[in-house]
Amino acid sequence: MSTTEGHVRLNGTERSALLLIAELDGAPCSKAEMASRIGCCVRSVDRAIKHLRQEGAIESVPTFAEDGGQGANSYKVSSVEALAAALRRASELSD
Repeated sequence: MSTTEGHVRLNGTERSALLLIAELDGAPCSKAEMASRIGCCVRSVDRAIKHLRQEGAIESVPTFAEDGGQGANSYKVSSVEALAAALRRASELSD
């Protein structure tokens, strides 16, 4: 993801991850499940999430099981601008 003239540019995996996170609306989801759903490897999802967090586009919250073990993180879109840019780009690709 890069910033050009105040606009955030997302690569394809970042865009897909951001759209999936918006769809999940805060529901916990493992990186393996995200990778399966968007059709890439877990490492690509990990890089996308790292970049989206650095840019402030998403927030992550750890979840814990009753026994105290950590479960999949919960992600939420924190930047309407990043989501809008991803939606615009996705619509441009489908035209």
